[in-house]
Amino acid sequence: MQEIIAQLSACLEERRRRLDDEIRHYPTPIPRCDAQFNALYEQRAQISRELQRLEALGAGDATVEDLAPLIGKYLDRPADAAD
Repeated sequence: MQEIIAQLSACLEERRRRLDDEIRHYPTPIPRCDAQFNALYEQRAQISRELQRLEALGAGDATVEDLAPLIGKYLDRPADAAD
């Protein structure tokens, strides 16, 4: 189970690094109402929350049932050229 958690964490960390890079190189000035920038920022925050959940699961005795919602969430996402 720890191997699955490690692989999921690695995928999320890579996605967060790409989002960090995209946010860092976003053209300035950035208005508060920039929907695309705000979406990138929210995606990064969501990934951080999910990494915290995985860390908590990894610290305990996680079961497949514990991981199923996280795995299902990513299997249900539409494919994205950036992913």
